[in-house]
Amino acid sequence: MKKLMMTVTLGLLSVSAFGGELTYEQFKESCRNPDDFGHQRPPEAIKVICEDARTRWVPVESAPFELDTVAQLTAELFSDKHHVDQELFPLPGGETNGVCPRLREDLTSAAVEISLTCAEVLNDKRDLEDICLEAIASAEAANPDIRESMPTGNMFEPCGTVEQQQQQQQQQQQQQQ
Repeated sequence: MKKLMMTVTLGLLSVSAFGGELTYEQFKESCRNPDDFGHQRPPEAIKVICEDARTRWVPVESAPFELDTVAQLTAELFSDKHHVDQELFPLPGGETNGVCPRLREDLTSAAVEISLTCAEVLNDKRDLEDICLEAIASAEAANPDIRESMPTGNMFEPCGTVEQQQQQQQQQQQQQQ
């Protein structure tokens, strides 16, 4: 119980030390009028942490495939005296080879930290979204390696997996017989 009381007390102290949650517009107002927010001076040590996360599809090893071609000949004979029914003669087919693209989904992220003063916050007409977008774009232009990438485990195979391709090929062969 004593531990719980200490945790709650520390939690309340940390919230009151930071003055609670505000919108960006309210934060700007706290820079203009700190008295209205119960402070004697404007906020200091202002840090904006911007994190950009997005997915992208990256080409990976393509999957080759083969499709059998079917060739057949039919023949039927007619004369004034006799008729030979149509016969089907399978001919040697061939294969059509191709390559099917495969894509891997990656989650990419970039993060930057911006230190500001109240004067800078008040003079900047941008909102937090624009501040962060521009900061990340600027950081990436200076150092493209700032963006980290990690595979999500998702794959996109427009032609299906190898097993699916084999099943389709077997179905095609059965339909042709």
